[in-house]
Amino acid sequence: MTNKLEAENLVDVPTVEEYKAAFLDCRRELTEKQMEMLRQNYYALEHTVTAGDLARLVGFANFNAANMQYGTYAGHLCVALGRKPPTTKVAILVRFSGKDLRDENVRWTLHPQVVQALEELRWVKKRA
Repeated sequence: MTNKLEAENLVDVPTVEEYKAAFLDCRRELTEKQMEMLRQNYYALEHTVTAGDLARLVGFANFNAANMQYGTYAGHLCVALGRKPPTTKVAILVRFSGKDLRDENVRWTLHPQVVQALEELRWVKKRA
Protein backbone atom coordinates (compact mmCIF):
# COMPACT_ATOMS: atom_id res chain seq x y z
CA MET A 1 0.00 0.00 0.00
CA THR A 2 1.32 3.45 -0.97
CA ASN A 3 1.26 6.08 1.73
CA LYS A 4 0.04 9.62 1.08
CA LEU A 5 3.56 11.02 0.85
CA GLU A 6 4.59 8.47 -1.77
CA ALA A 7 1.72 9.70 -3.93
CA GLU A 8 3.43 13.11 -4.07
CA ASN A 9 6.41 11.68 -5.95
CA LEU A 10 6.72 12.00 -9.71
CA VAL A 11 6.03 8.90 -11.74
CA ASP A 12 7.51 10.26 -14.98
CA VAL A 13 10.79 11.97 -14.05
CA PRO A 14 12.30 14.11 -16.83
CA THR A 15 15.51 13.01 -18.55
CA VAL A 16 18.96 14.40 -17.80
CA GLU A 17 18.87 16.35 -21.07
CA GLU A 18 15.46 17.81 -20.20
CA TYR A 19 16.74 18.90 -16.78
CA LYS A 20 19.86 20.45 -18.26
CA ALA A 21 17.79 22.48 -20.72
CA ALA A 22 15.37 23.55 -17.96
CA PHE A 23 18.18 24.52 -15.57
CA LEU A 24 19.72 26.68 -18.29
CA ASP A 25 16.34 28.17 -19.25
CA CYS A 26 15.66 29.07 -15.60
CA ARG A 27 19.11 30.21 -14.53
CA ARG A 28 18.01 33.88 -14.38
CA GLU A 29 15.31 32.98 -11.87
CA LEU A 30 17.73 31.02 -9.65
CA THR A 31 18.69 33.02 -6.56
CA GLU A 32 21.92 32.48 -4.64
CA LYS A 33 19.98 30.88 -1.76
CA GLN A 34 18.17 28.52 -4.11
CA MET A 35 21.47 27.52 -5.73
CA GLU A 36 22.88 26.91 -2.26
CA MET A 37 19.87 24.70 -1.51
CA LEU A 38 20.54 22.64 -4.65
CA ARG A 39 24.19 22.30 -3.69
CA GLN A 40 23.47 21.34 -0.08
CA ASN A 41 20.94 18.77 -1.26
CA TYR A 42 23.48 17.45 -3.77
CA TYR A 43 26.34 17.17 -1.25
CA ALA A 44 24.20 15.54 1.44
CA LEU A 45 24.71 11.82 2.01
CA GLU A 46 22.95 9.99 -0.83
CA HIS A 47 21.73 13.43 -2.03
CA THR A 48 19.14 13.30 0.77
CA VAL A 49 18.42 16.00 3.33
CA THR A 50 15.46 16.81 5.56
CA ALA A 51 13.53 19.99 4.89
CA GLY A 52 14.49 21.28 8.35
CA ASP A 53 18.19 20.53 7.92
CA LEU A 54 18.25 22.15 4.51
CA ALA A 55 16.66 25.28 5.94
CA ARG A 56 19.29 25.44 8.67
CA LEU A 57 22.17 24.76 6.26
CA VAL A 58 21.28 27.74 4.10
CA GLY A 59 20.32 30.06 6.97
CA PHE A 60 16.53 30.09 6.86
CA ALA A 61 14.59 30.52 10.08
CA ASN A 62 12.45 27.43 9.49
CA PHE A 63 11.64 24.68 7.02
CA ASN A 64 8.62 26.57 5.66
CA ALA A 65 11.02 29.16 4.23
CA ALA A 66 13.01 26.36 2.57
CA ASN A 67 9.77 24.89 1.18
CA MET A 68 8.81 28.27 -0.24
CA GLN A 69 12.20 28.99 -1.80
CA TYR A 70 12.70 25.52 -3.29
CA GLY A 71 9.09 25.58 -4.44
CA THR A 72 9.47 28.95 -6.14
CA TYR A 73 12.44 27.77 -8.17
CA ALA A 74 10.82 24.39 -8.80
CA GLY A 75 7.80 26.23 -10.20
CA HIS A 76 10.01 27.79 -12.87
CA LEU A 77 11.42 24.36 -13.68
CA CYS A 78 7.92 22.86 -13.91
CA VAL A 79 6.99 25.45 -16.53
CA ALA A 80 10.22 24.89 -18.48
CA LEU A 81 9.72 21.12 -18.33
CA GLY A 82 5.99 21.22 -19.05
CA ARG A 83 5.25 19.16 -15.92
CA LYS A 84 2.75 19.51 -13.12
CA PRO A 85 3.58 17.46 -10.00
CA PRO A 86 0.61 16.12 -7.96
CA THR A 87 0.63 18.69 -5.15
CA THR A 88 4.00 20.31 -4.56
CA LYS A 89 6.30 21.67 -7.24
CA VAL A 90 9.39 20.59 -5.28
CA ALA A 91 8.63 17.06 -6.52
CA ILE A 92 10.19 18.10 -9.84
CA LEU A 93 13.56 18.13 -8.03
CA VAL A 94 13.24 15.51 -5.30
CA ARG A 95 11.62 12.30 -4.18
CA PHE A 96 9.94 12.56 -0.78
CA SER A 97 10.16 10.07 2.05
CA GLY A 98 8.84 10.29 5.57
CA LYS A 99 5.40 10.79 7.01
CA ASP A 100 4.09 14.17 5.90
CA LEU A 101 5.12 17.04 3.62
CA ARG A 102 4.31 19.47 6.44
CA ASP A 103 6.90 17.83 8.71
CA GLU A 104 10.37 19.33 8.85
CA ASN A 105 11.75 15.78 8.94
CA VAL A 106 10.43 14.88 5.50
CA ARG A 107 13.42 13.73 3.47
CA TRP A 108 14.18 15.23 0.06
CA THR A 109 16.29 13.04 -2.23
CA LEU A 110 17.36 14.57 -5.52
CA HIS A 111 16.24 12.59 -8.55
CA PRO A 112 19.25 10.80 -10.11
CA GLN A 113 18.55 12.75 -13.31
CA VAL A 114 18.86 16.04 -11.37
CA VAL A 115 22.14 14.86 -9.84
CA GLN A 116 23.56 13.97 -13.25
CA ALA A 117 22.32 17.20 -14.86
CA LEU A 118 23.93 19.32 -12.11
CA GLU A 119 27.20 17.44 -12.59
CA GLU A 120 27.17 17.70 -16.38
CA LEU A 121 26.42 21.43 -16.18
CA ARG A 122 29.28 21.70 -13.65
CA TRP A 123 27.02 23.48 -11.19
CA VAL A 124 28.43 21.10 -8.57
CA LYS A 125 31.78 19.43 -8.21
CA LYS A 126 31.26 15.71 -8.71
CA ARG A 127 32.41 13.57 -5.82
CA ALA A 128 34.96 10.91 -6.60
